[in-house]
Amino acid sequence: DLSHDLFTEAAVTVQWDPKNQKTAEFGKEFNLTCTAIAIPRPTTVVWSRKITNAVDFEILDGHSRFTKTDRVIDVESLESTLTFKATEYDDDGEYKCFAENKIAVVHTSEAKGNLVIYQNPTVHMTPTEIASASGSS
Repeated sequence: DLSHDLFTEAAVTVQWDPKNQKTAEFGKEFNLTCTAIAIPRPTTVVWSRKITNAVDFEILDGHSRFTKTDRVIDVESLESTLTFKATEYDDDGEYKCFAENKIAVVHTSEAKGNLVIYQNPTVHMTPTEIASASGSS
């Protein structure tokens, strides 16, 4: 049955790092990447971030602090990279990569992962004064 085969082939699979958690250094550029695989190749990849203390996610496309780059890998795969220009502590949280393709009906899939922002410890040393006793040499 052709319609059954089309339905099966059109399913979208989204892959993210197996650990589902990434760490990024505060203030640095950082990339999150996911790969969407389907026949036909996914047409759309959307990134979103969970809103703090809420259930909902906000779409990150068009956000001034992020850029999204999609790259065709092969006839079945589309890789999407979300680039943080300079990470901030507010970037800590749960992210989703959402992909879809279109064939008769829309098929969608998503992958979730967490991002943890850290800052390396710094040590500040101040010079100490060495007092010499008067009359000593």
